[in-house]
Amino acid sequence: MKFIIYLYPLLLLSCSTNNKVAMNHSNQPTEIINNPEIISEDKKDVPILNLTANIVINFTHHSPYCGGAAPSQEMLNRLNQPMSNTTYNLINLKTLEKTKVKTDSLGELHLDLGIGSYAIQELYKDCSFPDFMKQDNSRIGMYIEDLGPECYKKWWQSYLGEFTVISIDERQQLNMRESESCFTGKNPCLIYTGPYPP
Repeated sequence: MKFIIYLYPLLLLSCSTNNKVAMNHSNQPTEIINNPEIISEDKKDVPILNLTANIVINFTHHSPYCGGAAPSQEMLNRLNQPMSNTTYNLINLKTLEKTKVKTDSLGELHLDLGIGSYAIQELYKDCSFPDFMKQDNSRIGMYIEDLGPECYKKWWQSYLGEFTVISIDERQQLNMRESESCFTGKNPCLIYTGPYPP
């Protein structure tokens, strides 16, 4: 009889401290999860919060009209071409983490990004400065002026574009353009000072 008296309080104690399970209508244990967003006993029904913004960047390449016969509209249209299937570096400007990203056939890049600041870098700049200087960026000609090493370093450190995600509520549309100059190509450290074709 004494054994039954001692056992009864222990059973009550164990029932009052066990709050990890609850019984549903089918008398099967159901895990209790203290999350107000769960609207079902099945964990698969937990809503997933999208903490990223949808960013669309359109990339084009601009070639200038450098004189000569007046261009047709078709020729002018070809001066701005989408950068289709082109790979760039996406850089998180806070962590400096780089991720390779590639445009689609229309020259568009679709990204899901969290709030923060980002940059797009051309792949030819993803190297040390001495290796960058070894690239063939020279132009030979009597009308070409070279602005020197400081200009090249500034060009190497620059990005094609920078942007900031400040909200995850709206889709953001951005445009970035690679450009060339007449007779010097993409190199901003070379200046052409000569005449243009009539």
